[in-house]
Amino acid sequence: MSGPKRAQWYFVHDPIPTRLADLSAFSGKLDAWLGRHSAFIKQNLGEAAVARAVAAIAQVQRCIDVRAPDAGFDAYGNAWRVLKRLQQDAGAAKRRRAGGQRRRAKQAISLVAKCRRAWDCEENRQLLRRWADPGDYLRLGNRLDALRRDAGPGAAQTARRWLADLKRTVRLATARAEENSRAVRACLPGLHTALQKLGELNAGVLDVSDRDQLVASRTQLRQAAQAAVAAEDLSGLRSAIRGLDGVATAYRPRVKAAELKKAAEVWKQVLSGSGYSVDTRVESDGTVVLKAASFPMRSVEVQMSSKTNEVQVNVDGSPNCVQDVKALQAQLARQGMQVQVTDWGKGGPQHAHQRLSAGLSTGGML
Repeated sequence: MSGPKRAQWYFVHDPIPTRLADLSAFSGKLDAWLGRHSAFIKQNLGEAAVARAVAAIAQVQRCIDVRAPDAGFDAYGNAWRVLKRLQQDAGAAKRRRAGGQRRRAKQAISLVAKCRRAWDCEENRQLLRRWADPGDYLRLGNRLDALRRDAGPGAAQTARRWLADLKRTVRLATARAEENSRAVRACLPGLHTALQKLGELNAGVLDVSDRDQLVASRTQLRQAAQAAVAAEDLSGLRSAIRGLDGVATAYRPRVKAAELKKAAEVWKQVLSGSGYSVDTRVESDGTVVLKAASFPMRSVEVQMSSKTNEVQVNVDGSPNCVQDVKALQAQLARQGMQVQVTDWGKGGPQHAHQRLSAGLSTGGML
């Protein structure tokens, strides 16, 4: 007997498929966005600008194809930055071109008509409705209505003042929109981390009810985050990230408990299959203890901590407990659990105290 052996155990869970599914969903939002705005970008910036947007989105897909979610989320953030900049540049180009065309027109166009066209421009209206002060937006509309009703001798001067006020308001609204866009992009790494932490939880070990609830919560929050990014809703995005973090925090101990239960079941199955009679008990601190006995007077005790991934194995009544533990390792491996010992105790193999990992593949994922 050479003393208790210590090891570390954890469940093998591949989070990459889940994270790639997340990334694919977010990439789909980029495709949808470009589908809505590509004609506007092409009209005002040309085909090369659209090609630039397509290339940025394609980089995300390439990361999905090579199963690289970390690089993919970086590419997603870059693609979103490219798309929003192209949208802003296209809007600015449209305004510049419209001004130049009016100046070059052979026949002067009334300033009131210019005001009307500027106000009716959908890009301007969307920008102002969201980012201008509500009072400024309302006053501009009311003043334009009054100008349309009364185009008297002073209408030209009034129209010039109105256009100057519109330009100032658009400029301020654009600055606010750009600042919000930067803040949204700054949240994307946090979103990536929150999704990653949640995706790394091995939901496959949970019971059906818990697993379904976790999947539903995760899907709902991921969709909320997608919508918030697409709408550049900073408050909604931060709320979704907090929700994802909260779900991960709430379910982590449940997953840990389920993993411990599953690991104990595998140990018991292997020991029973090796001819041992196995009794199981749970200590007051949550430690799972399996006591296995066989003829003649051989015993194995396995202690699994509920707080860490440490397992202690003590073989008694055997002239070569190291070989016995190695035999158990091989049988556990055939059941999908990889166990490598960190401390062989006294008289262990030459390379004692080696780091190791243990894994149990139970299938299933978010």
